[in-house]
Amino acid sequence: TSDLSEVRSRGWALSGALNGAAEARITCRHGSDLRLGLEGRLSIVDAGELGTRGAFGNLPCGEAFIAPLEGTAEGTLVVDGSIAGVGLLDTPVSLTVRGGHLTDTTGSDGAALMQLLSEHGEDGTNVAELGIGTNEEALLTGNILEDEKILGSCHVAFGASAAIGGTVQVPVHLDCVVLEPTIEIDGETIVSGGELVL
Repeated sequence: TSDLSEVRSRGWALSGALNGAAEARITCRHGSDLRLGLEGRLSIVDAGELGTRGAFGNLPCGEAFIAPLEGTAEGTLVVDGSIAGVGLLDTPVSLTVRGGHLTDTTGSDGAALMQLLSEHGEDGTNVAELGIGTNEEALLTGNILEDEKILGSCHVAFGASAAIGGTVQVPVHLDCVVLEPTIEIDGETIVSGGELVL
């Protein structure tokens, strides 16, 4: 029921901001402050454009995403929406990232995430993706494929990145949704408290 022309317009605007950028910074009212290197990486738009042979996407559509440069992510991400493989969160979960890997978490939900990732070795904790939601009809449900599309939300995934422009190939990729982030790209704010400002 979303306006697909708007979903596509938002996605391509975000993609333009991400492409050619050196760094993204995510902050939020819960205390997130995470920096991710983007140099040399190209973003992908998921906007329901599936009309050509071999086209790939998921439903609902609505995000622009990019694989951060391995080893560059540093800081803290406080997740308040949902975590793939864990579900909806009752309380925010703080994730500590050092040298491009998840190194520490808070609470039982954080521990569950770390267990799911660490089963696959060091590559399982790799910071694999930064995505920004563009679908105004997406709701927080606990189904990560919808949660990550919420307009103005962002998600950071851990694990495999090879399919989206990174270099890590491992059989796990788990997204963590932040509902009202502020995102700066090379110092320019493109999302402010969950509102797209492009």
